Amino acid sequence: MNTLCIILATITLPWSLMFREEMSLGDNVVWAAMDISGFDINYKDGTRVGIWGLTPAIARNYGLRVDKWIDERYDVKRSSEAAALYMKELLKEYKNDTTRALLAFVNTPFRQVGDGRWVTPGRMRRNITKEKHQELTEAYNITDDERACRIAEADSIRNAQMMAEQAEIAQQQEIHKQIAQQIKQQDEQNARTVHVVRKGETLGHIARRYNCTVNQIKQWNNLKSDIIQIGQKLKIRK
Repeated sequence: MNTLCIILATITLPWSLMFREEMSLGDNVVWAAMDISGFDINYKDGTRVGIWGLTPAIARNYGLRVDKWIDERYDVKRSSEAAALYMKELLKEYKNDTTRALLAFVNTPFRQVGDGRWVTPGRMRRNITKEKHQELTEAYNITDDERACRIAEADSIRNAQMMAEQAEIAQQQEIHKQIAQQIKQQDEQNARTVHVVRKGETLGHIARRYNCTVNQIKQWNNLKSDIIQIGQKLKIRK
């Protein structure tokens, strides 16, 4: 008897019962999880996550929540239900050809062993310890109330993070607003008006017009004396 037969004879995984009794998919299907994740609840490889290695699109399509705050692909029971629904669709698509459905599910090469199951050679030597079996059992046996509490807790954390992010955004916007206002004020201070000297004007006339002093006009224009010429352009700082 090979390793897989020994495992099957000694350990009944809690979610395999669901496939036989509720989904009627047969024992072959549960080995898809072995090939993908080696029955690792916390499996993650690129976009594939959880014991069944579901992608975000597949998980959401079959009712699992996958977002920044919670990922139900790590929930053994929920992900097993989603995987079962997905497998049923594949079996329907491939006209109940389990082999092709499994290949589509796992997208890895399979080979058939003596008892009719399809597995990958590299996974044949995997073993399931009592600790791993207990971990699977506990993960599967989570109640709906416990799941609801976990989701509520995740939502609470998400809402708190969103409020913090919104507060930070508002603070950044206020800082940008203040900086823009300071730049505008500085630009206004640095803005210059050009006055063209007319006939009969003196620096005194011009200073009174722009509410400044003669010395300021001389400083702004690097004038050494009070003598100005008709048509001369003088810079006046506002």
